[in-house]
Amino acid sequence: MERVSGEHEELVRDRLKDLSDAVGRLVQDHVELAKSELKSTARTAGRDLGLAAAGAALAALGYVLWMLAVAWFIGLALGLGWALLIVGGFHLVVGFGLAGAFVQRLRSRDRPGLPQTTSALREDRDFLGEIGQIVRGDVAARER
Repeated sequence: MERVSGEHEELVRDRLKDLSDAVGRLVQDHVELAKSELKSTARTAGRDLGLAAAGAALAALGYVLWMLAVAWFIGLALGLGWALLIVGGFHLVVGFGLAGAFVQRLRSRDRPGLPQTTSALREDRDFLGEIGQIVRGDVAARER
């Protein structure tokens, strides 16, 4: 009787070692998946940011030249001081409005995440929970 119990314990020990190794590989795979997702997201964000910066610089230069021309034409009718005051006031109002809207958008926007990694981890958590229930049920049955 003791021999069967010893063989059973060795079998359980081997299975637990296999399970431990599998969980270790699983965790390592999830870490690699997360790294891959983060690299891809960072690469895309960097490229988009670079293009946006280049476009913004050109647009800003063109906008400044256009506003100087508008102020000059208004200045022909009202004087240069009033023209600069009108154009500057317009920019203050529009600038604060856009900045406020952009801040609101940033606050409400989804944060970058790792959707595939999160999904895989949830599935693994559920799977390990099921294994735990099976093991606890097996131990409870043996104790009876």
